[in-house]
Amino acid sequence: MFKRSCLIILLILISCRVSAHGGRVYETDDYWLKISPRSVRVGEAVRLLFYSPREVKITGMAVGQTLRFYRYGKYYRALIGIYPKTKPDTYKFNLKITDARGKSVMMPAAIEVLGREFASTSITLPAGKKELSSDKKLVPERKKLADYINTESARLFWRGRFIRPARGRISQVYGVRNIINGELSYHHNGIDIAAPEGAPVLAGNDGRVILASYLAVRGKTVIIDHGQGTLSAYFHLQVILAKPGSWVSKGELIGRVGQTGMATGPHLHWTTYIHSVPVNPVNFLAGNLL
Repeated sequence: MFKRSCLIILLILISCRVSAHGGRVYETDDYWLKISPRSVRVGEAVRLLFYSPREVKITGMAVGQTLRFYRYGKYYRALIGIYPKTKPDTYKFNLKITDARGKSVMMPAAIEVLGREFASTSITLPAGKKELSSDKKLVPERKKLADYINTESARLFWRGRFIRPARGRISQVYGVRNIINGELSYHHNGIDIAAPEGAPVLAGNDGRVILASYLAVRGKTVIIDHGQGTLSAYFHLQVILAKPGSWVSKGELIGRVGQTGMATGPHLHWTTYIHSVPVNPVNFLAGNLL
């Protein structure tokens, strides 16, 4: 009975306000949590910034995902990617905050997810590449890719805003539903940057190369681990100039634009991941996850 009463009092003492700089702030006498943006669209990312005057452990789930908080200067930070197929709703959740003595309190909060209309486009693959849209090619490649995009390094490697990895116009935005040869349909999980074949491809930020290899569907591919569940992937390269296990800096040359794999012309497909969820790379370019 005593524990239940304490919990009710702690929930009542939590206040919520809208930050002047955007985002929603939850506060108690000891802690505060800022969620930004205040509302997030499917396919985008959310930042949770938590402050405590002392060392604590923070656990919880939000929007169907386990929250992973890492030290971020004097704060704790967690990032969440919102799947494109997430149902628009207000997702309420509780953070469990445990101090060094083992004492725990619950902090209620919520993330508002907004819907979004994605455009559709039809793509016709040439005869020599039609088989790349078959399950025979797609399924094993997805499984192989999952081994890499599930990487979770405790350290943070990236710094500041990401840079655009190639020069050129964006020929396809994030989230477009691609219909391949009138059959295969999927959400485009990155952005395509149209550029001449052989144009330089640069690392979006600091990190460690965890894959530099040829994949049948995605072509010559580089994946960089930026730490704490954030990764970036570069597909359809003409040539790979980075080596697995090597450390790269923001702006370092890692490859050249090509059209290998399931591509109909020279371009760079650039995808960013947060805890294996592909999110719009614009989140990282804008710096709103810092």
